[in-house]
Amino acid sequence: MDLADVHAELVSEIHYNMLYVGKAPVAGLGDVFDELAAQLEALGICHLLEFADVGEFRTNLIRSGHSRRYFLRRSRAEGNVGDRHLALSRTSSFLDAVVAGDLTLARQLADESTEVWHPDWEYEEDHCFLLLLHRMLQSTGASPPPDAPALLARFERSLENQRSSRYEVCRSIVTRDSKGLDASISALLEEEAARNDEARESAAVHEGDVLYWPRSYVSIEGLALIKLAELQGMKVNGEPARCPRIARLPWSSHSVDDLFEAIERLP
Repeated sequence: MDLADVHAELVSEIHYNMLYVGKAPVAGLGDVFDELAAQLEALGICHLLEFADVGEFRTNLIRSGHSRRYFLRRSRAEGNVGDRHLALSRTSSFLDAVVAGDLTLARQLADESTEVWHPDWEYEEDHCFLLLLHRMLQSTGASPPPDAPALLARFERSLENQRSSRYEVCRSIVTRDSKGLDASISALLEEEAARNDEARESAAVHEGDVLYWPRSYVSIEGLALIKLAELQGMKVNGEPARCPRIARLPWSSHSVDDLFEAIERLP
C-alpha cells in the first residue's frame, strides 16, 4: 500500500476519533484511546519515511504519549480502575515517548500506570516486560533499579520455560552483558520481522489495515530498547534492522502542544 495513501487515511481516522475525546465517560472510550495511540505513532512513522521529517516523527510519537496520559489521568479522576485498557501492554505509547526522547512524559506514563497484574487483562510476561522498562526509566543514574533482579526473576518464571528475546534483552541490560544485548536485540528484531511477514498475508492487511505498513518498516520497540539500554550506560553496536539512525533521537525537552488537554478546556 502506498505510504501517501496510508498517511491520508491515518489523518482521517485520527480526526474522527478525536471527536470522541471529552464527550463521554472515559470508561467507554478505551478502544478510542488505544486506536489514537496507534494511529498517532503510525502517522509519525509516515512523516519519517515519506519526508525524513524528524520533527513530525517526534511530535506524533509524543502525542501518542499524550493520548495515553490523558486516558490514565481521566481514568483515575473518574474511578475507572477495572478497565482492561489500563493494562501496560495495551498500547506502545510509553515506548513512543521513549523513542521521541521525551523523558518527562515517559516517566509520567510509567508513574501513572498500574503496577498490578490482572490475568484477564494481559499475559504476565507482557506485564513484566513493560514494568521492567518502566523501572529502568524511573531509576536515576546508569545503574539497574534496585528491584530489577526480582522483576527479572518474575519475568523468567512467567515464561514457563519458553524462550523470549524480550527477556534476554532485559537480562542483558540488568546484568550489563554487552554481547548478550547485541544478540538479543537482533533476535527480537528478527522475530518481529517474521511476524510482520506473516501478518502481510492476513485478511486484516488485505482488507486495508493501514497501521500495518508504517510499523512494518520501523521498529518502535527496537528503538525504545536501544534508548533504554543507553540510558542504563550500555551501547548497542551497529544499526539494527528497522532502527535507522535518523529515528534514534536524543533525549530533549522538545515542547509539543497537548491536544487532549486543549480539548478538555473547550466549553
